[in-house]
Amino acid sequence: HRTNSQNKKNPPRHYRTCHDPSKMSSTSAALPPTSEGDDSVVIHPPGTELGGSGGDDDNIIDTMDISFEQHQDNDEDGGIEFGGIEITELDYCATEYNNAVLLSSGEELGYEDFVNQCIIDEHLASDRNDYTTHHHVGSSIAMTELERHIENAFKDNEVSRRYFLLDLQSWGRAGIRGIVGRSVSGAVTGDEFADETETSALLLLTKIMIRLTKDDRKALLKYNKCLLEMLEPYFVPGTPLPAVPSSEALLRKMVMGSRTALFDQLPREIVYGGDLGGVDDKHATISINDLINHEMAIGKDYTWIVGEDCVRNRNGIYGTPAAARTLDRLKSRVLENGGDVNKTVFGLIVPWSDGFVSNWVRQKDNNVWIKTVTICPPANGKKGNKNSTDSHVVVMGLSKHSHSNVVSATVDEIAMIEKGVTRLSYQGGTPRLLMTSFGILAFVSDRPERSSLNSTLGCTGNTSKRALYAAPFDKIWVPSCRRCLADRVRRTLFGETSSFVHNKCRQCCDWDYSSETEAWKNVWPPGSDFPDQTIDDNVLLSVGLNWPSHRRVPVGSYIKPMKQSFAWMISGVQIALLAYATGTWSSLKMVKAYLLSFAISSKHVIEYAEKYAKELKKEVRAITDDTGRYSYLRSVLDAKNLVECGVLPHLWIKESIDMSMFLEEPMHGIFLGVVGTTYEVMEQFMAKESNRATFERHVNQFLFDIRDFKLSFCAIREFPKAQWISENFVAVARLNRFIYGHYFSAMTVKDKTAVDAAMRMITSLDVMISQLMYKSDDDDEIDPDSTRDIVKIFLSCCIEWATHLSKSGNCDFMEKANFFSLLNLVDQVLQYGSLRMWWGGSFEADIGKVKAELKYLRKTQSFLATKLAATRKQFYYNDISARWFGENKSNAAKQYAFDCYRAASAGDVVSRFNAGDVISVFRLKSQPRVWYSAFGRDRDILKVVRFVLPEISGAVEVLGTFYHKFNLDRHYYQPKRTEIDSSIAEFGLMLPIPDADGTVDGVGYYSIITDKWRSLDVEGNTSLPKLPLSLFHSIIPPENFDLSLVGQQIAVLFPFIDNKTKESGLDWYNGQVANYHESTGEHLIIWEEGDTDLLHLSLEDYGILHREKGWKLIKN
Repeated sequence: HRTNSQNKKNPPRHYRTCHDPSKMSSTSAALPPTSEGDDSVVIHPPGTELGGSGGDDDNIIDTMDISFEQHQDNDEDGGIEFGGIEITELDYCATEYNNAVLLSSGEELGYEDFVNQCIIDEHLASDRNDYTTHHHVGSSIAMTELERHIENAFKDNEVSRRYFLLDLQSWGRAGIRGIVGRSVSGAVTGDEFADETETSALLLLTKIMIRLTKDDRKALLKYNKCLLEMLEPYFVPGTPLPAVPSSEALLRKMVMGSRTALFDQLPREIVYGGDLGGVDDKHATISINDLINHEMAIGKDYTWIVGEDCVRNRNGIYGTPAAARTLDRLKSRVLENGGDVNKTVFGLIVPWSDGFVSNWVRQKDNNVWIKTVTICPPANGKKGNKNSTDSHVVVMGLSKHSHSNVVSATVDEIAMIEKGVTRLSYQGGTPRLLMTSFGILAFVSDRPERSSLNSTLGCTGNTSKRALYAAPFDKIWVPSCRRCLADRVRRTLFGETSSFVHNKCRQCCDWDYSSETEAWKNVWPPGSDFPDQTIDDNVLLSVGLNWPSHRRVPVGSYIKPMKQSFAWMISGVQIALLAYATGTWSSLKMVKAYLLSFAISSKHVIEYAEKYAKELKKEVRAITDDTGRYSYLRSVLDAKNLVECGVLPHLWIKESIDMSMFLEEPMHGIFLGVVGTTYEVMEQFMAKESNRATFERHVNQFLFDIRDFKLSFCAIREFPKAQWISENFVAVARLNRFIYGHYFSAMTVKDKTAVDAAMRMITSLDVMISQLMYKSDDDDEIDPDSTRDIVKIFLSCCIEWATHLSKSGNCDFMEKANFFSLLNLVDQVLQYGSLRMWWGGSFEADIGKVKAELKYLRKTQSFLATKLAATRKQFYYNDISARWFGENKSNAAKQYAFDCYRAASAGDVVSRFNAGDVISVFRLKSQPRVWYSAFGRDRDILKVVRFVLPEISGAVEVLGTFYHKFNLDRHYYQPKRTEIDSSIAEFGLMLPIPDADGTVDGVGYYSIITDKWRSLDVEGNTSLPKLPLSLFHSIIPPENFDLSLVGQQIAVLFPFIDNKTKESGLDWYNGQVANYHESTGEHLIIWEEGDTDLLHLSLEDYGILHREKGWKLIKN
């Protein structure tokens, strides 16, 4: 029951602690009287005494006093039954301190719990058809409190407030019927409801109209007008015609383009920018807090990390160590704010941002930047399609502007949300009040965007080749030397361990960016501009600063590598400003050189730091006494002050953010970056060999078939590369060994020495990607140490391959892409879960939601605000419409995707097998050595052909891929589709064995790659691929072989002459080792006769060196 009283009270404690006090005032619209007369039953809010005056004015209406007279009029005792306990007037004396109801039994009941229990009692009563006075009292209490919450949560949003208040009467139905009723009558306010048919009709018409062009809308309006004129004679005189827009005026009134239109009365967040002032004058934004309020009130089904049942979700993303740390932080924030973690639900937020070209025809200044947030992402990662509803654009601006302020504002708002906010939730269809806390789990973006957000150098910077590290790259010293590489290969192939301590190797850094690695002294000597004058320790103490780790000046003979952190970089900027302001460093060049050793962005930080240093030096000189000077420096060098002065980025001082939360995402890093670049360098090599076109024609005969299969896990396109997207590079990565196996088997290669190097690079790339992307159904994860070794072996193979691309061994192709950041991926997988859950394309799909609105881009903030508002209207229209027509349930019931091509007939499958063509197959969980290929078009019956792998299948290895002799089962099977779907273990492709002349050597020899990044091993089982011994054993030296032979006399024996064994004696050649080439593993030897040769001495124990057009290795 409701009241129209307008007296005002103090707000409950919840509203003051969980919302911005300056924005949380609430007004209540007059509510209609009940059908039972003027008697009102209202509940007193926490924080006020029963019947008290309430104190200060805070725009909270006095509708919360319980009138016990209504019970007494019905001969009752003035109590309210609540969960089996009767609450009387004296019992209910909630205090401001604990935000709770204290029952006479001594039990303390939370305020939100009280309201939610009223709702539960109402539903229980409804289930048993109990419509007693108690049920009505409980219902009115809950209704009043829910209305009160909506009035407060949406106080500044008239459209949303009106919708959600009406929707309380019938969730998902009343709100939209009210909108349609007002649209038809041309009103902004009112309680007129449209009937079901009229609501459905206008919803469908709106869907059509918002998709049509202006001319098509006019045509449809003319059609409506003609239709009404034709139907008019059939209506009973005096009966109004249906409300159908037949003119542009009626279209604006009913559908879109005015305050009364359906599309414009849909609930949505307030968009700031333009007429409504935003964070700055460049971006259009919406509040994330407002976004969550709307989503929960409209019934969004969130995946909580801890839900209402207090059960910890450990599935997928939610079971990672990073999620556990985020949850711990949220709980501590809730406790600090006086909340109860056992009565709070916790959710995760994943921001993403990037720029894009809005129009390819007009590209100049048409780059748009958006920021999205994914609220409570699915456990297995965000879904990447244009219709996904789990992420939202919250910021929109032009790419050319700085985004620092809006990113900072977003982080600040989420920090407030972490403390706990009570929200109306319709999850599951039942309204209730939930205390919620949301926090950031991770940031997702590509490398350029990530560098821009963090204000660090990009991958083209000299000291930032590897993301998250300040360190240069040197192709001689940073890669593994022959000894370290051989030790790693031996460990990978045979599982052997070594007592050799890698970071103590003096010959290389072994891809180790630890500051303890001795060989770094050869990599990063301080330049001529690097400062060597130190700051007095007493000065540092006086201003409260310390030297950053491994950046104390003088640094000595070399600068150590260091993993970046915001605190570390802040300290570096503070030290540089102090040194220049006090005159310790005489030149701004020293400031710049010092800050570049932190891999800090010149554009976003260093330029501002240099300008600030100049002004600071003038100010310091004007202060004569040391005490005053140091006191002034302490204040101006404070991190918050440097942020306010524009020297430091806002993001650097955020407590809840650290750089490790900015993730490497595999789409750009691995596939568009590393795989794409590897493909390009192989193209260069094939062009150099003059066989590229021939090879492409040869391999395309297989790729055309795979393309026509239209498999989601292998969406290949034909060679050469043209307009490829990320999924095409994923397919190339899956097929790498098969594709290039054909190249090295069928093509003639002039540079024989390059063949092994290329094959090692291709196979190690395949093994690395398979281990990084693999995730089994039973969560049997990869071994992190083994995967780290594979990553480093692949990088070493790329260095070896570079020596065959150019005489200088230039590694430019590695430095331009994301090769070195591969070293970060294993630790990221351990902390944040499988890379597949962080697929960048899933986030980039959100660009499609706004791109259509930006076809004719204008550069004003008001334009961006209008377009952002349009996307929010579209989102809520889709949600409300889907719920109205019951489309959400049907979408959730979609069948398991059958990712296998169906041939037209069994004969087609058999002919493909006999011809050695590619075949699409799948395997059942219970039959590891049987593969099925489907045919026919029947949806319910799956007709299949079986391929059986015998126990002894005669495996043949080509480029690390094992091809087996399969048997074709001539009996065909027709299992039921429903029985098959739940039993499928994996889908795959049967790939025919390549032969020297490009044909199949024997019918039935196939290998299989699967959608889970596995392939057939030597025994015929599916497993992750491994490094082939046949390609890598040659780089393993004897265990105790000493490569530090420079300057020593050696003797090399040769038992062969012209490839024939000598009949008597052995020839010994004496010489001296003049030099050792780390990049190739070769020693320069000067023989006694004065001749010189480059020899692989480390390969001695696998063969003997002999002279034939230079020195070569002959197997024993």
